[in-house]
Amino acid sequence: MNVIKKILIILLVIIILVVSLVYDSIYVAPSRFNVRYETLTSASIPEQLNDINILYFTDLHYGNLMNGQRLDKLTKTINDLCPDVILFGGDLISDQSYDQDQIDELTNALASLNAPLGKFAIYGEYDHQQIDLVNNILYNADFEVLANSYIRLRNKGSQSIIIAGIDCTIDNYDNVDLTFSNISSTSYNLILAHTVDTCLKLPEDKCDYFIAGHTHGGQINYFLNTTYKVEDATLAISGKHQINNSYIMDISNGVGSIGSSTRFLAYPEVVMYTLKTVDQTQ
Repeated sequence: MNVIKKILIILLVIIILVVSLVYDSIYVAPSRFNVRYETLTSASIPEQLNDINILYFTDLHYGNLMNGQRLDKLTKTINDLCPDVILFGGDLISDQSYDQDQIDELTNALASLNAPLGKFAIYGEYDHQQIDLVNNILYNADFEVLANSYIRLRNKGSQSIIIAGIDCTIDNYDNVDLTFSNISSTSYNLILAHTVDTCLKLPEDKCDYFIAGHTHGGQINYFLNTTYKVEDATLAISGKHQINNSYIMDISNGVGSIGSSTRFLAYPEVVMYTLKTVDQTQ
């Protein structure tokens, strides 16, 4: 085989690879909802909540890019995991108007999600643009909103952990002092916020695990850069990060998209957290 033929074969392989990656990023990846599994282990997690599963998803951006077919696949993915609790991390909608059919479709999809110990949500910046609509959808889908507030999660007993939600820092809807005013440092505290940099405001002694979204993981990543850059995300755009040797910050890629549905090296995901207690006598 001469040199020219070898070069042509190599070029053909490269072209096929590039075309396959582009096709996957545009037409396949946006609907391929990966499931990431994480275990939250602590002596502060009570025995009655051992093995409880908490499903987290964020940045739905329902609308032209997150259509009904894709939404149905997402709800099936979540329900097939049989979570005990469902948490939504904000940006339910996109920057567009919605007709009644779309509102009903989104409401019915969220209502179909099953979680025997409750469904909870926080707001993102897009939600505040049409807050009455978002509140109506979440209420009718049996989601409780945690806006600078918290709940005590229990399971057939009095023992509990804290799940707290901090409102969106963009346009200053957040109130960290109010959120933590009655939260003890001795309980296990799972903190939700839409934006990553919210963690800079948290009292470290009252945070055991911090979950954020907002960044889409960059949405399309290339050459150590990303096409989706957002405010209040200076610390990181994806993954788990140790904060001052105090707690973990966990940033999800989310499930939706803005501008284009394309996803490359930032694939959509839902996260399943399993609570594990630690026997302090061991």
